Amino acid sequence: MLNGLAQYRQRQFTLTADVQAQSLCERALRIREKVLGPEHPDTALSLDRLGQAFEMRRDLAGAQSLYERALRIREKVLGLD
Repeated sequence: MLNGLAQYRQRQFTLTADVQAQSLCERALRIREKVLGPEHPDTALSLDRLGQAFEMRRDLAGAQSLYERALRIREKVLGLD
């Protein structure tokens, strides 16, 4: 639910919406890390969504770090194939 709301917010073109989207993505990530663990595929999905929020705010280095973390989770849990 939070990720869906964050995606909606990301489609907005105002700085306020970008900040809200990032905040919701961060909250969703914290919840998933706590409930599912830091290496669950759904946690990786939250990292991707947060990376998108960073991209919207033009923080490409931050986005890349989140995307790379999500990729490491997927490779570890799901394998390279």
